[in-house]
Amino acid sequence: MSAADAKIERQKNGRVVCTLTFQPEEVKPAEEQAFAVLAAESKLPGFRPGKAPREKLMEKISAEALLERTVRTLMIGLMESLIQEHKIQTITSPRIAVTSREPLSVEIVFVERPVVTVKGADKIKIEKKNTVVKDEDTEKMARYILEKHETSHPVDRASQAGDRVTIDFWGADEKGTEIPPIRTQ
Repeated sequence: MSAADAKIERQKNGRVVCTLTFQPEEVKPAEEQAFAVLAAESKLPGFRPGKAPREKLMEKISAEALLERTVRTLMIGLMESLIQEHKIQTITSPRIAVTSREPLSVEIVFVERPVVTVKGADKIKIEKKNTVVKDEDTEKMARYILEKHETSHPVDRASQAGDRVTIDFWGADEKGTEIPPIRTQ
């Protein structure tokens, strides 16, 4: 099946419903491929993975799992061509549901990007204000940037005006005992 054979219905609520009906000759190869994948994943006691007889595997693999894997196999590539050929602008993952098993029919629901229009947008007027930057504002911002990127380096000289000084001191009473610092809040 090609994307061109799909029945497309564009609904007013932003959904696009695609109905696909597959012919038995299209389903059979996909079902065989799906069975091979499920058989490789199945473990049967006494058999190596993927080497169990088909009859035993058919007992182990559920019909729902086989149908799901078959639909996934059919959707590979078909989904992308549906979106491109019918110009579907989907914004979420589509919902896929099987509507019939004989013949295999699948319904895909896409949610499209909504078209938004603002009524009276041409009547909205925004007054453009001229921005005035004063010299003091420029100087204030320059000082701020310089302070943020300021670095300091230790020097071996007496401190001078404008230097950053770190003072490490402690106090002692008359007996020479250290006085603990007073913490204020």
